[in-house]
Amino acid sequence: TTFYVAVPRKWSRVFEKKVSALFPYARVEQIKDYNIFNENGVTLGSTLRLKRAAFFPIRSYRRLEADPLEVLTTAFSKMKKEGDGAAIQLVVRPAGSEWQDKGKQTARFLKKGKSLKEITKTDSWQGVATSAVGEFVSGSKKKQKDEDLKTSSEPFDEELVKHLEEKAGRAGFDVNIRLLASAETHEEALDILQSLEDAFLQFSDPQANSFIVERFNLVFFNH
Repeated sequence: TTFYVAVPRKWSRVFEKKVSALFPYARVEQIKDYNIFNENGVTLGSTLRLKRAAFFPIRSYRRLEADPLEVLTTAFSKMKKEGDGAAIQLVVRPAGSEWQDKGKQTARFLKKGKSLKEITKTDSWQGVATSAVGEFVSGSKKKQKDEDLKTSSEPFDEELVKHLEEKAGRAGFDVNIRLLASAETHEEALDILQSLEDAFLQFSDPQANSFIVERFNLVFFNH
């Protein structure tokens, strides 16, 4: 299996050392830019975005039965050696800490008996946070609200809370995921693209988060 990685020149040696440390049998070579496009064919693309807020986790490799990388590479194995091309592009940068605060806050609300429907009723967790602050300020009503909570709240999803807290306790990254497929015909390019999109279904967690596919509006005809 071959991977193509673009890194700034000043970080190239650092990247090579990291790869060698993690994958002792890997071979790192500097090459010219790799072109996946069929010059006389059709290129299609799509992007992936999260269905829910970023602090809700998807399934990671820790919770998958099969090797996720094997599923992704299988999608590439269906292509013809000549005339077909595909790429999965990941653009990554460190994220701030705001999403972690939201994740921890949501976990706390779930523990208190709030449902996800209640939390998302105001379009974001901030609405529930504002409500919670209001309860704190109006101390005379807090005791009654606690009593109501004991009698009306539903059991919270312990697994979801656990995964929210685990994700919020780790460093995060802003990531753009783009998929590209190129082939001689529109139908062939679409078949390759759908295989790539389907490979990301393995990361879906019905109780937490999943990916939504958004196709590019344009179809690129290469000449």
